[in-house]
Amino acid sequence: MEAATPHADEKAVPKPEPPIHTEDFKVTAHGDVLAEEALGASVQPGYFRSPTFLGTVLAQGLSVQAAYFGWVLASNSLATMNEELGPSDSYLWIPLAYTLTLATGYLLFGRLSDIFGRRWFVIYSNALVLVGSIVACTAQSISALIVSNVFIGLGGAAQFSYGCILPELVPCKARGLVNGFIMVFSIPGAAFGPVIAKALIVNTAAGWRWNYYLTIIMQGIAILLFFLFYRPPTFQMLHMNRTLKEKVMTLDFGGITLFLAGMVLFLLGINWGGNIYPWKSAAVISTIIIGFLLLVAFVVYESYVPSDPFVPLWLLKNTQFMLLTVIACVGGMLYYPLNIVWPTATAALWTDDLIYQGWLTMAFVGGNTLGDIVCCAIFARIGRIRYQLMFFTTVVTALIGSLASTTQHSKDRSTVLVILGTIACGCVEMIPITSITFTVQPEDIGMAIGTQGAIRSAVGSIAVAMYGSVLSSRNTALSTKLIPKAVTAAGLPDSSLPALFTALTQGADALQTVPGFNARVGAALSTAQKDAFSGALKIVFLMTIAFGVCGMVASVFIKNIDHLLTGEVVRRLHDRGQTELHEAKAREYDAPRLATDVEEKTG
Repeated sequence: MEAATPHADEKAVPKPEPPIHTEDFKVTAHGDVLAEEALGASVQPGYFRSPTFLGTVLAQGLSVQAAYFGWVLASNSLATMNEELGPSDSYLWIPLAYTLTLATGYLLFGRLSDIFGRRWFVIYSNALVLVGSIVACTAQSISALIVSNVFIGLGGAAQFSYGCILPELVPCKARGLVNGFIMVFSIPGAAFGPVIAKALIVNTAAGWRWNYYLTIIMQGIAILLFFLFYRPPTFQMLHMNRTLKEKVMTLDFGGITLFLAGMVLFLLGINWGGNIYPWKSAAVISTIIIGFLLLVAFVVYESYVPSDPFVPLWLLKNTQFMLLTVIACVGGMLYYPLNIVWPTATAALWTDDLIYQGWLTMAFVGGNTLGDIVCCAIFARIGRIRYQLMFFTTVVTALIGSLASTTQHSKDRSTVLVILGTIACGCVEMIPITSITFTVQPEDIGMAIGTQGAIRSAVGSIAVAMYGSVLSSRNTALSTKLIPKAVTAAGLPDSSLPALFTALTQGADALQTVPGFNARVGAALSTAQKDAFSGALKIVFLMTIAFGVCGMVASVFIKNIDHLLTGEVVRRLHDRGQTELHEAKAREYDAPRLATDVEEKTG
C-alpha cells in the first residue's frame, strides 16, 4: 500500500509543456511545418522490401488494373449495353458522365490530397469506383449505367493519379521505374481489354456485366490493401503548425466552385456537339461559351482573391510545367483519333467478326501501353528528357500522320503503323507525366499532376469532338458523292437512289427491298462505302500532323532534369503503430505556439 503513494504523487504533478525542437521539422514554401517523420530522409534499410511498401505498390497496381477494366472494357461494350437495356439515345451519356467526372476529379484529388494527406482520399476514391461498379453490374436501365459512371469517373481520377501517389515514396531517380511497373498491371485491361470485352459478350451468359464483375474483384482487393498498408504522411505530419479547422477555413471554395462549374459546362458543351445536339444548337454554343468564361473567371479569381489559391498563378507561369503539359496534351491528341476511328475502321474496312475486331483494336491500346512501360524503364537510365521528347514527338507525328494512307487494302500496313505509332505516343504522354513532378516542390506534386490531368482531359475532349465531327461530316460528303456513281455503274436504276439511301439508315435487310438491288450492286455499294470512309480517315490523320508539330516545337525548349534524378525520397510510409505514435506526439504540441516559434527562428 505504501509503495503506491509515490506513483500517485507523480500522477498528480502537472505535465510540463514539451520543448519545441525546430530542427525536427522542415518549413515548406507555403509556411507549413513538416514533421521529420513525413520526410523520406529517414528511410531505414529494408524499407522498400517491407510489407507496408510492397502492399501499397500492389494496391496501386490492382487499382489501376481495375480502372482500365472498368472503362476500356465498358467502352468496347456500349452498343451491346444499349441493345440490352435500351435502345435509347441516352446511352451516349454513359461515356459523357465518365469523362466529365474524371476531368474534374483529377485536380480535386491532387490538390486536396496534397493539403489533407492522401490516405483517405485514395481509399474513398477507390470505394466510389467499387460502388459504381456494383450499380453498373446490377443495372436494369441506361439511367443506372449513367449514374454508375459518375461514381467510376470521379473515383477513377485517383486511380489514374498514380503519378503522385507512388513517385513521392521512392527515390527521385526511380520515379519512372515505379510508374512503369504500375503500367504493367494495366496490360490485361489496357492492351487486351477490347478482346476480353468482345469475348465476354460472345461467350458468357452475363455478357458485358462481367466487365464490372472483374472490376469489383480487383477493386475490392485494392481497397483492402490500401487500408492495411497505405499510410503516407498524415495531416498532422504535413501541418505541425496548423489545425484541421484552420486549413478547412482557408480552403479556396470560390476557386473550387468556379473550376467545377466551368470545367463541367465546357466539357458538356464539347461532348454534346454532334452527338446529342447539333453543333449550331443554342444548348451547345451557350454551354461552351459560359463554361469557357467561367474558366477564365477562375484564373482571374485565383490571381487576385484567395490567400491560398486552389491553383496558384505561379504554376501556370511555370514554363517547364506548361511545356510538359503541352507535350502531354499533344500525345493525347495524337492518341485520341485512334481511340475514335480505329475501332470503327476495323469494322468498316476489314472484318465483321467481333473477336477479330477486338484483336485489331488491341493494336493501338497495346502499343500505347507498351510505350508507357518502355519509356518509364529508360527514363532515368538514358535521362536527357529533352532529346527523348524531341525524338518521340517526331516519330509519333510521322507514324500517326502516315495513317492517312489507310484503305480497305492496307490492313497489315496500317496495323503495323498503329502499333509503332502508339508506342511512340505512349512515350510522349508518359515522359511528361513523370517529369512534371520535378517542376514543383514535393508538397505540390498532387496539384501538378491534377492540373495536368484536368488540362489533358479538356484538350482530349476537344480532340475527340473535333475528330469525330470531321470524320462524320467528311464520310457523309464522300458517301453522297461516291455511292451513286458506284451503284448506278453496277446496274442500279437512278430512280432507286432515294430508296437506297433510305435503306442505308435502316440496316442491311432493308437493302433487299430496294428496286434493282442485287449482289453486284451490293458489292459496288460496299466498295464505295469503304472508299468514302478511307477518304474521311485521310483528313483526320492529316490533321494530327499539325498537333504533332506543336509538340515537336515545345520539346525543343524542355530542360533536362538529370541533376534531379537522385536518391532523395521526399515522403515515406509508416506502419499503423508509427502513425498512432506520431499523432499522439503531435497532440502534445501547441500548433499556434509552434507556428510562432518557427516564424521567429526562421525569420
